Amino acid sequence: MKETGMSHVVDNFGRVVIPKQLRKDFRIQAGDYMEFFTQGETICLRKENIPMTIGELMKMDGEPVWIIENGAGHWELSADAKDYIEGRSLIDYCKTWEAYSRKPVNGKADDVDD
Repeated sequence: MKETGMSHVVDNFGRVVIPKQLRKDFRIQAGDYMEFFTQGETICLRKENIPMTIGELMKMDGEPVWIIENGAGHWELSADAKDYIEGRSLIDYCKTWEAYSRKPVNGKADDVDD
């Protein structure tokens, strides 16, 4: 685990602000769902692994994404999101194929291999 050197105070409602640079680095936006994990005295937080929206996918220019074709049953790593979607119908997105920023394991989007 990497230290960031950043710390924030928990307010009276139990909220903590995620620093702007971390939100940018991890593409965390208002409305995103976050998952919490604990190990001993450590609390880990990560963005929930749900299918990317078309808008998120289009912003992944030159970045790798994990794709599953419904019916094919196997995951494929695409080195460039835009190259992958050029030959696909965006109308069928989430009907016949989905894209994720992290590879799910065991075929489940919420069970990721870190």
